[in-house]
Amino acid sequence: PAQQVLKIVNEELVGILGGETRRLRFAKTPPTVIMLAGLQGSGKTTLAAKLALWLKDQDMSPMLVAADLQRPNAVTQLQVRGERAGVPVFAPQPGNGVGDPVAVARDSLAEARHRLHNIVIIDTAGVNPYGEDELEEIGALIAASGAEPVLVLAAGGDARESAMLAEAFGPLGAGRLLLTRLDLARRLGSLLAAADAARLRFSSVSTAPGAAAALVPLNPVSLARLLLPGPAAILPTSKTESVA
Repeated sequence: PAQQVLKIVNEELVGILGGETRRLRFAKTPPTVIMLAGLQGSGKTTLAAKLALWLKDQDMSPMLVAADLQRPNAVTQLQVRGERAGVPVFAPQPGNGVGDPVAVARDSLAEARHRLHNIVIIDTAGVNPYGEDELEEIGALIAASGAEPVLVLAAGGDARESAMLAEAFGPLGAGRLLLTRLDLARRLGSLLAAADAARLRFSSVSTAPGAAAALVPLNPVSLARLLLPGPAAILPTSKTESVA
């Protein structure tokens, strides 16, 4: 009976977590534009470099874009991360409270086409889901660049705050979650709350702090099992397990 209960709960969790890993969809006409957004301190800048490095290893030609012009030294941090990853960074404005992020996002498209980059990854300032002005700026960034917004969420956060963040980004076109700090937190309720609130699909997970560490495609089946007690590890394999 206990095993049957765990099996039912596991299947329900897999459904809430998306049922499948959502892969990157490439634009018919390059560049494909991805915009990372989320709370301040969620790890967007390091994750941008990780994603760029992963795409580079897949024989893509990514370019990073420094559109976080608010956080101190955010532009410099992305430039350092990009240099370590061997990925160019488009940073036409100094940041530290100076510059127009919408103009940076818009101009990055022409720069990418000129330099023959087929992927653009835009790093953005942290967003307060309660702040209408900040959400409007994210909407303006999306409109200017045609980017797919991807929500960056750190494991172990407050579940209600994560759900509200997901609900705020859902109407802006966000359909995927990229996770950070899964190595530091086993409190995964915030991830479950965010996925359920806006029907977001998990994409990849960062399991180590260094920018050189690769991203790992996240299977919702595996994540669901992390949320269950130990016996869940011996649940029978289902067809959904094949999603990697």
